Amino acid sequence: MNTELTDMFAFAITMAACVTLILADHISPAALSEYAAALTGVYAAWHNRPRL
Repeated sequence: MNTELTDMFAFAITMAACVTLILADHISPAALSEYAAALTGVYAAWHNRPRL
């Protein structure tokens, strides 16, 4: 699977999960934005890691 397709698939799944959590009233949009900021940092660290 190519990287662009994998990234697009992961983004779509993440967005669907976020919308579902908000619509089901399990999380507020404000709390979700805080989690998203933290996960962005984790993804950036993982994506820019040295590869062997």
